This record gives sequence, structure tokens and C-alpha cells, in this order.
Amino acid sequence: MVCLRCHNEMKKQNVNGVLVDRCLSCKGIWLDKGELDRIVLREGDAKDKVIREARHEKRAEKDILHFVGGCPKCHIPGMQKRRRFGITIDVCGGCGGTFFDKGELDKAVAAKKKESKVVSFIHRFFSAK
Repeated sequence: MVCLRCHNEMKKQNVNGVLVDRCLSCKGIWLDKGELDRIVLREGDAKDKVIREARHEKRAEKDILHFVGGCPKCHIPGMQKRRRFGITIDVCGGCGGTFFDKGELDKAVAAKKKESKVVSFIHRFFSAK
């Protein structure tokens, strides 16, 4: 996969059992739809499954490493900028993947955990009798 920001090749990396794409040059991270929640909830896969997934994705991406522009995953042009978790992130309207610049994933994970705690508290508060 080609980095959305600097157009260098991204490498596969295991984060809490979730296979993500990380740019070794600009340190940007690409998450497919739903992967942020899996990282926050620590619902990743076992190491052997992550390795199998990495091999499969690498084979699928082998012929498209030259692609530059639009979504690095599904190649739909026009990534959307969205303000979420106190940061501006790039989101694909096609596949729902998200690109985080260096340091933004940690901020998003922290904000998502805080958001989950607030929702849980509100749910418990209104469920109590």
C-alpha cells in the first residue's frame, strides 16, 4: 500500500492483534473500517492469524504499489477530511478506511476510550432503578 501523505510504501504492523499499515517514512498509519474500535477494545486476533492476514494482503497489494492519489486501499479519489477526536483525519467515503498522521492514532485511541467510559456511565445511570 502507498502512503496517502508521502507516497512511500507502507509496511504491515501488528497493533494489539490488529494488522495496520504504517509508513516508515512519515509514520502515518492506515486503519481499515472498524480497526480503531478493535484496537481500543483489544479485540485483535491471535498472532498467527495476523501473520496469515499480512501475507494475504501483501499478495493482494503487490500489483498496486505504484498507485498514488485517492484512497490507498480502494483507490476511490477524494479522501474526506473530518474533525474527530480533536484531530483532523482523512476518511475514505468508499471503504471507510482512515489515515492518521504521526501521533494521531494515540490521541484517537485515548479519546475513544474516554468516550466509551462516558457512554457506559450514562447507560448505567439511566438503567439503575
